[in-house]
Amino acid sequence: MRTSDLLTICEIAEEEDYVQIYVNEYSKVISFCPNKSCNDDDDDLIRINVYWTTGTVGTCLSHPRKGKTQLFRRNVDMNTLRAIFSNPRQHTGSGYYRRPKQQVRNNGTGSVAVGSKRQRLGFDFSISERAYVDGYAYCRIRSNVIKSGSQKGKILVEYDDGQTYHVQPDQLRKVPQIEEIEDEEAEAKAQMEWLNEEMKFLQSQKDQVKAILDDFEGKRRRNAEAEAAEKMRKQEEERVKLEAAEEERQVKIRLAKIVEAAEKELRKQEEERARQEALQIIEATVKELRKQEEERARQEALRVSRGGSLASCLCQSNHVKKCFSKYVISMACGGNTTIMLYENGSQSWTSGLTKLLHNKLNGRQKTLPSPVYVALGSDDRYYISFKDGKSEWVGCNDMSELLKNDTRKVRSVAFGKDWDSYFIVFDDGGWQSKNIPNGLNDLINRRQKRGDLVCVSLGPKGEYFISARNGRNWYGGMKTHQSNQLTKIRDRITFMDFGDDDTFLARYK
Repeated sequence: MRTSDLLTICEIAEEEDYVQIYVNEYSKVISFCPNKSCNDDDDDLIRINVYWTTGTVGTCLSHPRKGKTQLFRRNVDMNTLRAIFSNPRQHTGSGYYRRPKQQVRNNGTGSVAVGSKRQRLGFDFSISERAYVDGYAYCRIRSNVIKSGSQKGKILVEYDDGQTYHVQPDQLRKVPQIEEIEDEEAEAKAQMEWLNEEMKFLQSQKDQVKAILDDFEGKRRRNAEAEAAEKMRKQEEERVKLEAAEEERQVKIRLAKIVEAAEKELRKQEEERARQEALQIIEATVKELRKQEEERARQEALRVSRGGSLASCLCQSNHVKKCFSKYVISMACGGNTTIMLYENGSQSWTSGLTKLLHNKLNGRQKTLPSPVYVALGSDDRYYISFKDGKSEWVGCNDMSELLKNDTRKVRSVAFGKDWDSYFIVFDDGGWQSKNIPNGLNDLINRRQKRGDLVCVSLGPKGEYFISARNGRNWYGGMKTHQSNQLTKIRDRITFMDFGDDDTFLARYK
């Protein structure tokens, strides 16, 4: 057979009343089954597989002992193929010895009941069961009793010629199936004869299947030989390629030797340059680390000099102590309010902060310069400076004029008892004041008005605190019970400030 014979194969199948059920272009196989068998649900389904490029035909049949089997025949021509379609069992050498699939039993009423797994009908018949229409012909049952419509009360049957009709149930007659029974010896002899024929047939099938497998083995062997030849060809190409690569490698070696001296010199120069760059990087890194370390040491020393501990008698004292740490760069109390500024630019304060200052600090954007110094006084007076050098304040006119006109950097600001009482210390140790307590004025005079001050604080009742560059500090104007609280830390105090109602705070080392 050839691919061009496929149309002839289909024509033969159609002439023998077979229908196509499967085709596989890859495997070059087409399958057919009898027109009626394809629509039946019994066990006698026949399937013929035609391999149109090899001429092999496989017939799938119901084997009485093994169930479904496939019988092969090779090198089938068109005449033999037509004979196989006409009688699928003709090429086996013998027919099968088969018993009926169903046993007939008498139900004791004179009617015949057929054992079946198919659906039972209400009038003692089964779907697809064979019957006889009285006065007509044999048929198969195709429906139950119709419950409605023009054919109500009838059933659908199909005659052997394929025509369907509706008939009354009482027109149907049972078709008994009676098995011919022989004696035991005859049965045994018949079975032995069938087994002998079956063995011959199986050997024939084995030979044909072996021939098919031998063909495939031959193809594999030829493919293996072709693969071996291809492998040898590739190995030869690889050998030539390796030889060419080796020659190229030798050329490169010779060229490398020519330029080796120059490369060595260049490498030496590059190494020296890299060494110098590495030294510069190391020096810069060490310098930066030293700078960072010095800055950390400076910051730590500054924290120590500011005082990392707090003694206080304040409104909301517990809150203040909780928020206080060595990272507070400036703090002040005035009225009943305490405020603290931190190294990271944040702030905290207790209730009662003057509205202007509260609006300035509350919700301040991080992009704006952070506050670095703050002072509070009575009557909503305050002074605050920022990291960019700018400052804002509320105070008497004399203080405002002084702050506007003096170019020196302010170090501390203090607000006294009265509206026009203030004391300003500058970075150079100089100072300006007005209406200060008598005790502070006497102290300054005793010190001959030296310009070596670091910080001065004033209270609403004549309290004061003063510290000088030599590390000494003085305080006064306080009540006895206030002073008693500072006895143990007197020599370690770094800053003091005062609020209303005898409140105060003291930072100490």
